[in-house]
Amino acid sequence: MGVGNGDHVVVYDGHSEGLMASARVWWMFRLFGHERVSVLDGGLRRWKFHWFPTVSGEPHTPEATNFTASFNPHFLRNYEQMLDNHTSRHKQVVDARSSARFKGDVPEPRPSLPSGGMKGAVNLHYSRLLDAQWGTVKTRSLLASEFQRSEVDLTQPVVATCGSGVTAAIIALAAHSLNT
Repeated sequence: MGVGNGDHVVVYDGHSEGLMASARVWWMFRLFGHERVSVLDGGLRRWKFHWFPTVSGEPHTPEATNFTASFNPHFLRNYEQMLDNHTSRHKQVVDARSSARFKGDVPEPRPSLPSGGMKGAVNLHYSRLLDAQWGTVKTRSLLASEFQRSEVDLTQPVVATCGSGVTAAIIALAAHSLNT
């Protein structure tokens, strides 16, 4: 990819909701120790709407460079840690899925997964953190209201979860944007 440890990386995607996979890529970079990563708010769709420059054709092959990953375990929880948290409640568990999936009213899209949410978790559908028109992250005051409405205290540790790890990253990105 041509990304070195000192580079500032801006990630984006072309999802119709503005951002989706880019939040997960942001989280993955941070998981592996790369702090200088940003998400293009609104994604490629909003960028093109404002007539900002784009390129087409063969992709540029970047010069090879070294990246030394530094795994940050703070960004990941394993099964045993989640079981322990079920008892200790040291971290708030926030589920980014729809209310219907969280409550178990509809089946999961992956048949091997059971319906419903973790006991003690709160539900905050990721779309509540995004502007409906552009898919941009809502303003700080609106984000704070959404977390508060879901009874999530951002002065305490949060674990974000969903069905596959993509929309949970939107919860993490929004919480991070309020804490920076």
